[in-house]
Amino acid sequence: MSEVIAFPTASNYSRMLLRSKNALQAMDTISQAVETGDSSSSASASSSVALDQGSRSKLNAFGTTYWNIIQKHPELFMDTVSDTDNHDRDHDHSLAIAGEEDSGKEATSLELERFRGASSGFIRALACRLILIDKFHTMGRPIPALVHVRSRPIALSSELEFGLKCFCRAGKAILAHSEEYDVAFQILSLVVVCWDGIQASHLQEGGVEMEHDNGNGNVSRSYLGDYDGGEAFDALLLLPDCAAKMVSNRVDASMIVEKDVLEGGYHEASENVISQLQRLEEFVNKQIGIMGSEEGERASNGPGIHQHLFAMQHYLPSLARVAYKHGNRFAQLQDYNAGQEVMRISLTATDKCLARIGQEKAKKCLAASQNREHAMHALEIQEQEMLVVSKQSFHILSHVCRSVKKFEDAKQCLDRIEAYLDEQRKHDDEFYNNTMSQLTKSLSLQSTSSVFALEGPQKQDAEEIKSRAQIARDKARLGEACERVNLAFSKIDLRHKSCVALAATDHTFIDEQFKSIIDCSKKFVSGYSGELQFAPRSKSCDKVDAIFRTTLGAARMISFRRFSSKEGETMQLHDPYEVFIASMLDDNPAQVSVYLEALHATIMAAKAARDSRTYSTVKLQTGLDQRAIGMGKKLSGMLRSLRDGPLSKVNNNAQSNSTLFITPAPANTGLEPLFETARDYCTKAVSIYQGLEECSDQILEWCEILIDILHIWRQINQPGEGGITEEQCDKVIAGVMAIKAHAESMSGSYGSALKTARCAWEKDGTHLGTLVTLFECSMRYESFSHTDIMTDEKNANKLPFSDTLLELDNSITVHLSLSKLENLDGVQAMQSLLEVFSVMCKLALDYDLLLLGLQRRMIELATKVASLTLPSKLKSNLSNEFAGSKCSSNSIFDVLRAYLATFEELLPIYVSGVEGKSHVDEFQCLKHTVGCVLEVLIGIRDCGEKREEREEQATCDFAFHDDPSFLDKTKKDTSTINGGAQCIFDLKVVNSIVGTQGECLWIAEQLWNISNQIMTSVVPVNKKRYIAELVADYLRDAHDFALLSEEEENMFLTRGHLGRESFGVHTSGCISFFSKEMGSDLCSEFSAQCLLSSVANVIDANNCETSESVQTLEISKCLVAAMAELRTLEMMENAEVEAATAWLSLNVLIAMQDDESCSIALVNGGILDKLTSILNTFQNSSGAKDQFAEMPPVDQLFLLANQAQRFGMQSSAKHLYIICAEAMHKAKRAFVIQENCTIGLVQRHIIALSSTVSEVVNTFDSVDRTMKSSEFTGSYTAADIDYFVVEAHNRACSLVFMGDAPNAERLLTVAMNLLPHSSKSVECFGSAIRRTYRSVIGREGIGGGALTLTVGNMISFFEK
Repeated sequence: MSEVIAFPTASNYSRMLLRSKNALQAMDTISQAVETGDSSSSASASSSVALDQGSRSKLNAFGTTYWNIIQKHPELFMDTVSDTDNHDRDHDHSLAIAGEEDSGKEATSLELERFRGASSGFIRALACRLILIDKFHTMGRPIPALVHVRSRPIALSSELEFGLKCFCRAGKAILAHSEEYDVAFQILSLVVVCWDGIQASHLQEGGVEMEHDNGNGNVSRSYLGDYDGGEAFDALLLLPDCAAKMVSNRVDASMIVEKDVLEGGYHEASENVISQLQRLEEFVNKQIGIMGSEEGERASNGPGIHQHLFAMQHYLPSLARVAYKHGNRFAQLQDYNAGQEVMRISLTATDKCLARIGQEKAKKCLAASQNREHAMHALEIQEQEMLVVSKQSFHILSHVCRSVKKFEDAKQCLDRIEAYLDEQRKHDDEFYNNTMSQLTKSLSLQSTSSVFALEGPQKQDAEEIKSRAQIARDKARLGEACERVNLAFSKIDLRHKSCVALAATDHTFIDEQFKSIIDCSKKFVSGYSGELQFAPRSKSCDKVDAIFRTTLGAARMISFRRFSSKEGETMQLHDPYEVFIASMLDDNPAQVSVYLEALHATIMAAKAARDSRTYSTVKLQTGLDQRAIGMGKKLSGMLRSLRDGPLSKVNNNAQSNSTLFITPAPANTGLEPLFETARDYCTKAVSIYQGLEECSDQILEWCEILIDILHIWRQINQPGEGGITEEQCDKVIAGVMAIKAHAESMSGSYGSALKTARCAWEKDGTHLGTLVTLFECSMRYESFSHTDIMTDEKNANKLPFSDTLLELDNSITVHLSLSKLENLDGVQAMQSLLEVFSVMCKLALDYDLLLLGLQRRMIELATKVASLTLPSKLKSNLSNEFAGSKCSSNSIFDVLRAYLATFEELLPIYVSGVEGKSHVDEFQCLKHTVGCVLEVLIGIRDCGEKREEREEQATCDFAFHDDPSFLDKTKKDTSTINGGAQCIFDLKVVNSIVGTQGECLWIAEQLWNISNQIMTSVVPVNKKRYIAELVADYLRDAHDFALLSEEEENMFLTRGHLGRESFGVHTSGCISFFSKEMGSDLCSEFSAQCLLSSVANVIDANNCETSESVQTLEISKCLVAAMAELRTLEMMENAEVEAATAWLSLNVLIAMQDDESCSIALVNGGILDKLTSILNTFQNSSGAKDQFAEMPPVDQLFLLANQAQRFGMQSSAKHLYIICAEAMHKAKRAFVIQENCTIGLVQRHIIALSSTVSEVVNTFDSVDRTMKSSEFTGSYTAADIDYFVVEAHNRACSLVFMGDAPNAERLLTVAMNLLPHSSKSVECFGSAIRRTYRSVIGREGIGGGALTLTVGNMISFFEK
């Protein structure tokens, strides 16, 4: 407190508030466990838990000190509430009102006032509690009780009066300036405790005793001293509000919304509020009885009448108002039992107050007392106020009774309201007639007495007073008309709710009440504005609009009940809207308003009839639908007439006569709300029927009506006066046309629907809903145009929908172009398109080919969005966030998975129809689509490198920062997941936009499956190479997906190892089994198999057509990469893998058609060694023979050698023929593939391809040895032997000419050895061969020269 005294600031007050609140709460906590009151004379208190006298004295001294400080510095402890109604508002609202009233107050002053008031209240309550600490029992009591000795409080009356005033002031301050409602309730309850103690003290001291009726028939006694109980009444008046706010504060603080939990809390609060109101009622009854008694008047010695009037004007009205407020609250909370009880208290108070006022007015002592005149004037005002409260209370009670189905009680409430209205009308008429009579007399006397002056100076003109009296009467009639209209509305509502089925008498009663509503309106308007037509939108006042709205509500209620039930069919009942419209003139714009409400009621009745399940409503539905459509068409005509009516002409003339300085009023001023309401109601009708099934015809009708109304609305719209622009009107009309197109499509008018949808898209190419409608209409029209295909279930999904997709592509282009023109973000536009693509895919689920086209376009769009958004997001801090699960349901992988699944289903169709260009294009589209996704993944990987470079640059610049924490910020993120490095798919942004790691692997496996299915399918020969190349690309993409699924952030483990990057610099292109090149650490058996299968498919494609080579460089790099991955996986040590790789390498080398590279790879790359090992293994292992059961490896090698020879690769072919011949010799095989392909034929190829003498000589030696062996009988044909004899002789002759006699001798020896086995055509040359052989042996040269054969014989040698 010393801080506040020295520096009275808001911060010091806030600290004092906190400390005082804690001190008061601590005292309450201690008081619950320890008895603080004086228990020396109380046998009920336990001394073991009682506070000792010394402690009480010390605490009492503290309280006295606090109180002295408060008394010494009253300006620092200002806690009074300036506004007496502040208790009806919560704290925040009071601050807001204060700010509005005094705009010059600063926020700091308001805060100071709040803290000062709340802290002063707590300090005052604490001081009073400490001063009176020994006067209250506290242990085990929620509210302290006075200590009594022999039924008398030990506290003096002065002490109790001090406590009463102090606690009352403190409770008001706490309630007004804080939200501590529990504390305020306890403090205010202490006020009542002190008041009860004062009454008990006065009884013991010989106070006044009297009997009175407390309102419930029981007689009670009360004692009154010098104190009138004003503070006690204020406390009792605040306790119900405080009790209600207590439970609201608890519920708001705990955020409990469960109904079961709240019921108990609200029930407890309602009981507490009711008990406080009953206590207040009892207090008021006692005070009224005391002050109104004869003894009370005598005791007051004259002023008793004034106290009695004060009690009636203050106590009873306050009780009635607070009870009405809580009763209304209970009714809103649907606590009807509590509402009935509280409204009983309110009505009892108003009845008593009105009765007391009537008694006072009926007294004859009204003579010439000026004070009496003022009192009677106050009674008049009070009577009017109580009548208002009573009528409102009866309205609330009537609503509560209707809710609990006490219809008779509700009717009685309405009757009481009507009686009040009649009485008030009678009183007003009497007062008006008396006033006018007095004014007439005063006019005849040419003077005006101040008695009859209604307001203003005493000397005012009688005519002015008369006119003012007339205005006051009209205002009173206005209020009466509003109340009678509301009363009639309530009666109609009560009759509807009380009767399940209305009889004819009920309808008659309802018609009478509705007629009375219209009559009230007519009488009021004619009496107020002097016009003969109903003018609901006149300048009278807001009550006129209220009357109009209530009349429309009554008409709506009646018509809805009659339209949506059979009563309207069986009985000839009046349409309330027709009665309403008939009461107006034809040129009144209000007719359109009423007609609009009639239309709306008919639409809602039609909807209710469709929703009803209690009886058959087919006929009723049809009738209501037709009635609503007919009314809608008539409405268009009415609006058109209203647009072209006199009001429009007047305004248009004014506009034509405009000058430079005078701006005319816009045309059709005041009609815009009518047209907007018509637009809204017709839109609602379209929306209702659009949500129902089999209502296409109704939707078409309503769309036509709405479009017509929109065109009219467009003509009266003033863009410069806050209206919408022409472009906005086009967008609204386009939306309705899109709905119409959809309805036409559903009804079977496919051509008209497509035309309407195109018109809608031309008007508004930015709304995506119109785009979806255009797509749907185009799809339905194209499916209808191909009925021959659609009737066949097997071919129904083969419809390509090329026109639909072309229309879609054009629409997307238009949409993106218009988005740029409207300065919209291109990325956001594409993201919005992605959302509608999901809708279009759902529409195309029955057409697989169309669905595939949509999914492909969706992927292309998604990859564009990803390429534009991912770099910026990866640069931000989002890259460091991990993703526990996917955030988006339409990531790129989601769509790609669906696309691949659809493609797999359609694969048989594409393979069988691959002759067509469209189906071939689908294979190419698959390659392009998968490539787009791979480019996104590669971009994510490469973006990490740039981020890493920036981080390294920032790390190098750390010296410029003084903060050492900067080093931590620039360190590279080394966080791990599950003990491993952070995968790029673990980033939240990648996980959300692209997909998950598991999906990436799934895509790789799906590409593998699709490729295998294509490889096993029958493809036309002319397309086999093309399809095989695409399959190879699919497999390489599968390999890339498999590797990228394991890519780690900032590691770039896949760089240079992807087929998409042509395997970078990690492959030399040289195929060798001796190479040490390794693949990526992320490779797997699956990725390696994808590469090997890709190479195999290219080889197959190359074997189909031999005119040109296919992807030679790509497949060689692919094979080298596969071999590197096999080495990384340590699989090259496997004999089967090694053999398969060798064969594949040989095929690749031959397909490359590069003899030099192939020869080098065969000899230096170890391929020949691997092939020889394979051939040897085949001979020695039965398992190997089973493995090559279809074609032994020698046969395969022979075919590859032949292929190399055809490609002009002579050196490579020679190497292959050599090991082929060696393998046949070891295997003792006479031929390969077929009988004419003998070992002799192989050796003939070797001889023909040999480039050295030794190779030729060795080959002939091998032939000689073979012929000498008995195991090779039949290995050579006659043609082979003839060829060897002649060729050996001729080559020997050539060697003799070159001077190589030893090799010539060897060749001639072979010729001589083979000569006996030759044919007769060659044997004739035997002498010549012998002569040459003898010449060479004798070193005499060649005797006979070369052998000469016929041309045919020579050709036959080489053909075989």
